[in-house]
Amino acid sequence: MPGIEGEFERVGSSKTRQVDVRMIAATHVDLEKAVADGRFRADLYYRLSEFLIYVPPLGLRGEDVVLLAQAFLDELNTRHGAQRSLAPEAHRRLREYPWPGNVRELRHVMQRSYIYDGGD
Repeated sequence: MPGIEGEFERVGSSKTRQVDVRMIAATHVDLEKAVADGRFRADLYYRLSEFLIYVPPLGLRGEDVVLLAQAFLDELNTRHGAQRSLAPEAHRRLREYPWPGNVRELRHVMQRSYIYDGGD
């Protein structure tokens, strides 16, 4: 993906610096609609929309939820020297929940569950 290349001088400096910048932005808002409704600046949208990737919300990604939950659990097990695992019932519940907070919510749920649950 092309970036923004150029040069600049810091305020008060005479040294020119080279830059090569890539920007990634994410939102759950339909920005095209927001631009049409006047709730988002069109010029900013066109600067950000050079290369769009649609990633469905976590609640629509079924088995990805379980894989991410297991990855978070693996991190926690490593950090705490334990070998906890997810029960089959947990797999079902993880897949059924809509996850409005997406991956951040899932991470927090896994951390909270790890703290509250004393067993395996």
